[in-house]
Amino acid sequence: MKLEHNTTIGEALENGYELISPQRKERNRQFYEREGKKGVGFVMMKRDNFNAVKANLTLSQHGVLMYLVTCMKINQDGKLFKSKTKRLSMTDVCKLLGKKPAMVRRVIGELEALSILYREKEGKNVYLTISDEHFVCGVGSEGYKTVKIFKEELKRVAKEVSLTELGFFALMLGHMHWNTHVLCDNPDEMDNKKIILWKKKHLIEEFGVSRPFLSTTMKKLRELRVIAEVRTVNEGVVLHPNIVCRQTSRPSWETICDTIDNSINKDNLKK
Repeated sequence: MKLEHNTTIGEALENGYELISPQRKERNRQFYEREGKKGVGFVMMKRDNFNAVKANLTLSQHGVLMYLVTCMKINQDGKLFKSKTKRLSMTDVCKLLGKKPAMVRRVIGELEALSILYREKEGKNVYLTISDEHFVCGVGSEGYKTVKIFKEELKRVAKEVSLTELGFFALMLGHMHWNTHVLCDNPDEMDNKKIILWKKKHLIEEFGVSRPFLSTTMKKLRELRVIAEVRTVNEGVVLHPNIVCRQTSRPSWETICDTIDNSINKDNLKK
């Protein structure tokens, strides 16, 4: 790890950096090599970078962004594609979203102003690229806390929900605990018994949505298996590992349930 300005290792660790052993580095290399051969089925959100800008986005803007990350391909520097070889243009985005060009141009312009994505003109076409400061498909996430979003599952969900509902899902990602998948105050807590678990009402307070919107959206996300309930913490919210994950290997739903049942109870609920 390269330290700057006489920063000590202790200070670096306090600022969120991680020490990576040669063995883990090799495992990471092998993992990316394996996933590269499969085309990488997931996009990695750089959580803290995204959390820093998400307050500036509306739910619809979040939803558009979630649609677009499904068009990222491995090690293409954030370029978006509509097929294996053809890049995604502004015209394609209008068709993808089923929205009028004026609305799409406005939203894309707002995302570009925040340096989340940018446009690139080639001939008569304008193509889109997502900034690697926020989302990565392939290598480039080492040293960051990331959330893996599985593209095919996200595509499936995106076809069934509105842009605001998809945007609400995006907001939840920054608060998912690293191994229990519950939404909480302290998503990096290593001791599961110290998790401060959110109740559903805390999503209203945190994200500024109405109670009717929350009720309708949670019901739809539950039916689509984006979120799920675990008997032990049925007042909380658990994101399904089929769609998101923060670990090197994706855990099964059974593993998530066992982990929660063995470490979390009503005492963890945020007051």
